[in-house]
Parts: sequence; C-alpha cells; structure tokens
Amino acid sequence: MKKLLFYVVICLVVVPLAGCSKPGKKVSKSQIELAVLKAASAEVSSMLMGIRILQTAYKIENGVYMECWPSPPNGGTDAVSDVWVDAGGFEDIGFRAENLVRYQYAVTVSPDGRSCEITATGDLDKNGVVVVYTVTSSNPRQRREPANEY
Repeated sequence: MKKLLFYVVICLVVVPLAGCSKPGKKVSKSQIELAVLKAASAEVSSMLMGIRILQTAYKIENGVYMECWPSPPNGGTDAVSDVWVDAGGFEDIGFRAENLVRYQYAVTVSPDGRSCEITATGDLDKNGVVVVYTVTSSNPRQRREPANEY
C-alpha cells in the first residue's frame, strides 16, 4: 500500500511540479529531486505568512512587534525534521507549529519595535549551503538567499 501511495504522489505531485507532465516525456532524476525539494520547502511559505499575520495582530494590540528567538533551537542545520520547540517569543504571539519542521524560524524586531523581519533558515538539500527565506512587516513577498538553494 505504501509503495502504491508513493507512486501516486510521484505521478500526481512531483512530476507536474518538475514541469514534465506531458505524456511520453522522460523525467530526469534531477528534475524529480528538484520537484521534491520544492514540495518540501512549501512549509516555509505557510509558516512565514502565519507568523507574519500573528505579528501584525500582536502589533495592533501592543503597539510593537515581538522578538522571537530562533526556533527550534537546533533546527534548520540539516534536512532532518525537528519537533517544534519555542526558544522564546513565538508563544507570546500565539504561534506554535503543529507538525515537525525542516527550518529554523526567527523574528528580528527594529529597535523602535515598529518593523520586523521574519526568517526561515535551513539546508534542505544537504549540500552545506544554508538558505534564508525572508519576509518583512512591510513586504509579504518572500525572498530566498541564495536564490537557487533549498
């Protein structure tokens, strides 16, 4: 049953993400690996937006954003999923990850408390190059540095 489910996921999710859904078109191993990385990194978008929304609500109530320490404390150093552990600040804004996470999340607040930067840091592809995804209080558009890493 697990093998069948794996093949269904590959056919319905991974192959279209790799841009190779045309019948008869061969899919290379690197295209599948890239599609798997893209799918696994989808965690970042939902987590960053969730944290940003809660930070906005916190600022409306308290007049400033809340600093949140890198959490989980040892997260994002490898491609292994980690149990969510709040190192400080996230519970104060009402955020808690329900599932395992692959990245480390943090919120840095400006000295006056009127702006913040939310980051997700990790090395999902296990190549030793750490990638940082960022959104800010003034710009919800996600940036990824370096752009070609996961």
